Amino acid sequence: MARPYCEKCLRGGYECLGYEEDQLRIKILWNHLPASADITTSEAPAPTVGGCRNDPASTVTDRVAKPSILGTALLYRKSGRALTTDDSSFENSARRFDRLWPQNQSQPVLYSSSRTHKPDNAEPLDTVAGVKEIGSDLAEDIKTLHRSISASIDMTHLDKEAYLACVAGEYVLHVLDFWFTPPSAIVRDCLKGQVRGTRTMQAMDLGTMVLKTCALDQGLRNPGTTLERYMALVDKFEQNFTTDLGCNLPPRDATDCFTARLELAILKFFLGDSIAGYTLLQVLRPKFLLLVATDSGLLVEQPNGNLAVSFPRTLSSLRHELARFISYDVILSFLLGAPPMIEYGYEGTCDGDGFEWIHGIPSALLQIISQINSWRAGPRVHLDCWQDLELCVFAWKPLQATLGESFVPGSTAFERAVVQEGWRHVVLIYIYMGICGVSSHDPRIQASVDVIFQLAEKMRNSRIGIHMLPHCVVAGIAARLEKQRIRVYEKLNSFLDPRAWLLRGPQFNRALYHLWHSTGAGGKAVTWDDYIRARDTVMPL
Repeated sequence: MARPYCEKCLRGGYECLGYEEDQLRIKILWNHLPASADITTSEAPAPTVGGCRNDPASTVTDRVAKPSILGTALLYRKSGRALTTDDSSFENSARRFDRLWPQNQSQPVLYSSSRTHKPDNAEPLDTVAGVKEIGSDLAEDIKTLHRSISASIDMTHLDKEAYLACVAGEYVLHVLDFWFTPPSAIVRDCLKGQVRGTRTMQAMDLGTMVLKTCALDQGLRNPGTTLERYMALVDKFEQNFTTDLGCNLPPRDATDCFTARLELAILKFFLGDSIAGYTLLQVLRPKFLLLVATDSGLLVEQPNGNLAVSFPRTLSSLRHELARFISYDVILSFLLGAPPMIEYGYEGTCDGDGFEWIHGIPSALLQIISQINSWRAGPRVHLDCWQDLELCVFAWKPLQATLGESFVPGSTAFERAVVQEGWRHVVLIYIYMGICGVSSHDPRIQASVDVIFQLAEKMRNSRIGIHMLPHCVVAGIAARLEKQRIRVYEKLNSFLDPRAWLLRGPQFNRALYHLWHSTGAGGKAVTWDDYIRARDTVMPL
């Protein structure tokens, strides 16, 4: 005889247990993210902890109504129900994702906490007000997260809209805090496409959880057993992708695997293991070349008949994961003095803003830095002579100057212009020391060093001062005076958050300190090769 159902349960949406009133009734949630629950904001979201939404007026009830990735996955495993899989949910999620970004691209990014110019007793990573510090139990939560979003879960069984919206929201909250400026609409579209891959979403979920935990327990400032546990978790997570990264994968799956492991490599840098992060990037090199080979427009034939990766085309490509890889390759080769992983061709110039929105490096100057990296590695491709590169640096103008915009001292636009003008002198120093081989005592270099120090004074306690880290490193290499070296040392010590430049300021201080007390002792002249040897001594790759 069938169990009777009461009208009250049917109307209320409860699982009816008949007339046994001693058991709890469970309400069935058929739609975990109602269509009326928009994630909208007219400003950049201020980082929060715990939910997908970033509405300052949102309440705990709001967050409960929209379960996290962990909650959605666990609910699926417990109930075994197939949730809504309407393809139109992706379109709704895309619109919600767009509304997470500042609508006015000229408005400043909202930073949750200052990362620079802090007193010795200040906390380098401020916790969000009103959020209690989470203990070691969160490590178990991360493991549970890892199990709950394992590759065995089919995306067709999850609420796609809730899943994608939550991943995108959490990602935005954690990256807007250190980006130089909000990205363009084209880049936002690329980011939306990036989070559709199952493996990529898993890696981004893990990264969000780990970074959130490190920030709350100050793990990023005090590396030790806590970070070792997180690194072990990342390593274990990476092993799940190792067998997937084969040569015969469909293009979409190959891109998903590559992007996921790229996220894990960056996460290893965040956790303080630069060797592991750099090693994983090297492992991804052949996979990068395979992906580039699927798009002939990203290759350029050299006069000797060899093929090279077109730097300007790849940087401006809609293949966001490939552009990120070459950007990291250029940045690490420059700051660490390591040879580039890829052989690039430099026909034409870079169009668009490239990755200027992340690091603040103008695309034209980033291409020159890449050419210098290639020149130092003994290239087999044609490169411009150093005089041509020098002329390009002098001729470069920031976008604001070409538009005839004026700046108010102390404004965000003014500070961004200061950072980018500083890049002009950083690149000039790299040309003279990296290609010409002159020492730090060259008058052209000392003139640029003086300008960098003057520009740094204008930044003062700016929240985007973290983007002056490369300026400080280069100025520290060429600094002659003890007072200049002290200023560089103190400034770099304040750059404790590695999310903007993969590495922390104190890591470069170790290399500079060794340089200043060996070859450069007493203000003696040093070369770029002297810096590389000092870095290799204290921070080998």
